Amino acid sequence: MRKRTIILKKGNRVFFGQYDWGNFCLLLFYASKVNSEKVKALLRLIFGESAYEDTYELPVTNPDEDTQFIDIKYDASLLSEAVSFLKDEVIPALENESAKDLVEKYGGKETLELAINTGEEMVTDLIGVSDEYYSEDTETFIGFCVAIQSFFEIVLAEGLDYKTEID
Repeated sequence: MRKRTIILKKGNRVFFGQYDWGNFCLLLFYASKVNSEKVKALLRLIFGESAYEDTYELPVTNPDEDTQFIDIKYDASLLSEAVSFLKDEVIPALENESAKDLVEKYGGKETLELAINTGEEMVTDLIGVSDEYYSEDTETFIGFCVAIQSFFEIVLAEGLDYKTEID
């Protein structure tokens, strides 16, 4: 079982750190089921504009941007949209989720990973999983949403530059 992580940080301060990649990808997959259009703002904020545009064969707005997910800048409206999406849609959906184990909801680990890696959801083109670690508790995913939401709120309040790293 692999244990990769995702880290969001502003300056030298880590706000969302060492979260398991499998859980993070499952959260994005779940969010894409909640609203496949609004998840796009979240993806752009996490993976970078150039990576997002390249994946979907869109015109690249900043061809010199480092696609290694370092020093990312975005406008306040995109950050606000992502915060609202997490707070008003994803968190309530998770709180009302009847399946307390999201891996089982999607048919178990192998079926879930196949859906993430080959499904038609737009999120699957940016993320990939293989033998990852997954939490069994929806409360974990609610905590992830709150942490990401809080991070983006801090970025909005203090300035728009931040980093994302996938280890």
